[in-house]
Amino acid sequence: KLLKVLIVTTIMVMSFTMLGLSQEAFASPLAATAPSLGAAGAYSVLAAQSASSANTTTIAGNLGLSPGLEVSITGPWVVGGAIYFGATGPAADAQAGALSAYNNLAGQTSDGLWSGALEPQPGVWSSGSSETFTGTLTLNGSYTDVWVFQIPASLTFSGNVVMGGAAQACHVFWQVGESVTI
Repeated sequence: KLLKVLIVTTIMVMSFTMLGLSQEAFASPLAATAPSLGAAGAYSVLAAQSASSANTTTIAGNLGLSPGLEVSITGPWVVGGAIYFGATGPAADAQAGALSAYNNLAGQTSDGLWSGALEPQPGVWSSGSSETFTGTLTLNGSYTDVWVFQIPASLTFSGNVVMGGAAQACHVFWQVGESVTI
């Protein structure tokens, strides 16, 4: 009778363990959340020390450097908004908003590794180190879906992003720890 109880108990434990693993493998992503950008929301490009463009770069919003200076903006730019620079003023205010948003994105719990997946579901996707992406990133989702990509080192992105369904580009966030080359 004791042997029968042990066998049944072992089978139940194995069943619950396998059930837990299968639920984990097919679990839907956690809800990524869009952070408040504060004053940074008016900027298409916001950097600390320099901003350079190898080809003509056209942006709709503001271009800002803080604490960098105007001489640190190089290359051909077409700016739809204003250009702000320096340790004080609008660019500095935008940097404070950007830092708050960066910390929010860094603190969100990852749903798993991104590693250049071509069609990630909405959620928080992390990387082990640097990422290089050259393909087409397709983001299909609803109007409220959010994607957060957490890259602890550098990002080189020479691919395309295609938004599908009702997905919104304003709900895609890249939290990069070092440098970005697009």
